[in-house]
Amino acid sequence: MDLLALTAGESDASGIGIALYDLNKTLIPLGQKSDVTTLSPGQASAHLQFYARYLADGGVVATGDANASATFILAYE
Repeated sequence: MDLLALTAGESDASGIGIALYDLNKTLIPLGQKSDVTTLSPGQASAHLQFYARYLADGGVVATGDANASATFILAYE
């Protein structure tokens, strides 16, 4: 499963990662495009909605801080 890895640190949790989901709560594979949002003529903005969730990665789960970072690229065509 595609999970964002937690940032490393002495007080960090282990055995989990962060999964990203689209508006329909469908898992977005890391490094892949999510669904396209189409703007109508004259439409000046769009609301992009995503979700994040902690998931076990198969390792031993331990408590602690659980932070991660991701790069979001918005391509306008």
